[in-house]
Amino acid sequence: MSAELSIRVEDPKQDPFVGVYERPPGAPSEWWRVSMSEREHMYRIEHGGAQGRVNIDTVVDLDNLRAKLHKWHREGFVRSGEGETLAPPHREDFMMRLRRAAQAMPASQVDEPSITIGDIAIAQGAGGSLVPAVNPAYLFTDRANDVLRDIAENKRVMLIGHTGAGKTSLIEQIAAHAAHGVLRSNMNGQTTIGDFVGFWTVKGGETRWVDGVLPLAMRAGH
Repeated sequence: MSAELSIRVEDPKQDPFVGVYERPPGAPSEWWRVSMSEREHMYRIEHGGAQGRVNIDTVVDLDNLRAKLHKWHREGFVRSGEGETLAPPHREDFMMRLRRAAQAMPASQVDEPSITIGDIAIAQGAGGSLVPAVNPAYLFTDRANDVLRDIAENKRVMLIGHTGAGKTSLIEQIAAHAAHGVLRSNMNGQTTIGDFVGFWTVKGGETRWVDGVLPLAMRAGH
C-alpha cells in the first residue's frame, strides 16, 4: 500500500516542500529542515534535535527529497504550520504499544530465531550455498550497529565509501553470521533495469521471462 504525501500550499509561488518537519507532541524532539539550495533544482536538508544542533547538512535532488519525505511520513513527522500530520495521529501510540508487546513476549513465542551481531538482534536465515563464509577475524565496530539496525528493521541501505573501506565485507559478514544468502550484482555502463528486475527473451521458439537478481533474491529470502 502506497500513500502519496500531500502538502497544502498557501502561496502558489512557494516551493511545496520547503519547511521544517517535526515529530508530533510527546515524541522525542527531532526535526528536519528543507530549504532551497544555491544549486539550481537542488534542496538543502538539515537535521537536528532538542539542542538545535545541526548534525546532518546535505544537498539532494528532487527525487531524493521525495524519498526522504515519504520516509518522514512513515516516521510520523509533521510539517510546522501545516495543521496536518504526515501520518495518522494514533500511529506513534500504536507503535509504542507494539514495541512494549514485543518486549514482553516470551522468547518461546517469537516466530523467527535471531542472533545478536554487535548490539543488534538479526533474524536468522535459512542458510544455503549462497551464505558467505564467516571470517573469524572480522570485527563489528560500534558504527556497524547503525547498518545492523536498519537491516533488522528491513530498511533499504546504501553504503558509500572508497574502495577497500569495507562496504562489501560488512554486508557479507552480517549475512554469514545470520545464515542469509547473498546475491551480488556489479553495475557498469551497460547495466539496465532488466538486470535487476528481469526481462523477456525468446528461447526455443517461445517467449520466456527471465528473473533478474532482485526477484531471485526476494523469492529465496536473500
